[in-house]
Amino acid sequence: MQSQKEGKIAEASFDYLLMEISKSNYEPLDQMGFRIGYSIVEKMTKDKPRMVDILDKVKFICKDFWMGVFQKQVDNLKANHSRGIYVLTDNSFRIISKLSSDSISGEQATLFYSQYLALPCGIIRGALYNLGLPCSVMAEVTSCPSCNYY
Repeated sequence: MQSQKEGKIAEASFDYLLMEISKSNYEPLDQMGFRIGYSIVEKMTKDKPRMVDILDKVKFICKDFWMGVFQKQVDNLKANHSRGIYVLTDNSFRIISKLSSDSISGEQATLFYSQYLALPCGIIRGALYNLGLPCSVMAEVTSCPSCNYY
């Protein structure tokens, strides 16, 4: 069993790693995230019955998958079933919670956060693809550390 101290070290190491690789190009991070998300869902669902309903798949992402990857559940899910649009809101998204962009706004803030959200977008996209939902995933930071995924 992992101690609390080991968990904090692992979390800090992950945060540092993410900050370092986020300095690279958006494309490779999204592709890396896709492979990670795809693999995680493969492992999480191998002993479970296949989900058929789209809403069940999205709920799985919001609860089980989010808990496994980000250590909490999604705070809010909004759905437009007829258009196939789902908005997942995490009010304290761990990856950006330690970042501060008080001195920047608008387009600069969007670019600042997008470099840190490329990997999570890829992870979510890969997970959804594995569940049979090929899609695009975009992130928007409304106010740090709150983040919406479309």
